[in-house]
Amino acid sequence: VADIWFTVLTSGAGAAGVSDTQRRDYVLNAYRFYIGRGNTAEIDGITPRLDALVPVSAELRVQIGDLYYAAGMAERAIREYEGVLQIDPSRKDVADRIAKYYLEQGETALDKNRLETARDLFARAADANPLHPSAERLRLDADSMINARNARQESDRTLLAQGSGLQEEAAQEAARGHYAEASALLQQAEQLYSQVTSEFPQEATGRDRALREVGFLLQEY
Repeated sequence: VADIWFTVLTSGAGAAGVSDTQRRDYVLNAYRFYIGRGNTAEIDGITPRLDALVPVSAELRVQIGDLYYAAGMAERAIREYEGVLQIDPSRKDVADRIAKYYLEQGETALDKNRLETARDLFARAADANPLHPSAERLRLDADSMINARNARQESDRTLLAQGSGLQEEAAQEAARGHYAEASALLQQAEQLYSQVTSEFPQEATGRDRALREVGFLLQEY
């Protein structure tokens, strides 16, 4: 049926009595049918044919986006909504929908501690609707959390480096037979290593390995 209608609508003779409203209704119903089937490859195949039948207006894209959203295809819906803003940037209702989607995705990323992803999603929400009451604040909050996390990681790396330096000094003292001095240096290194947190897997692994080495050397000395 869809193929027959497409043939009629794209035929010069058959389309003469078809109004623009009928064309839009046909296109919208076709989208409703294919989206309802849930076959994305099928949708991608038919989309160019449908878009060739009528000018893709802002309102039509909104309706198509709504069909996607209702079918659980949120990412495709957002692409349609973003296309609406390219046609008509004044559509605040559409900007609100886009911002709401990215904010929800950002909150989910934040719950999973994916800070960079959350920040980028909040930024996209703010770009979609610069007047949104919380989008920019959430982006700044995520950015602050990233900076704080990076500072904590840098602190752990500094502790590991300082401890490693003391271990090297201890090895030099031990090579000269100064085991008391070497042990004192190792104890200082052990204190530094013990301050490394478990927040970052790589640094935590380095801490555990260094503590085992120091413990062995202290027993040996």
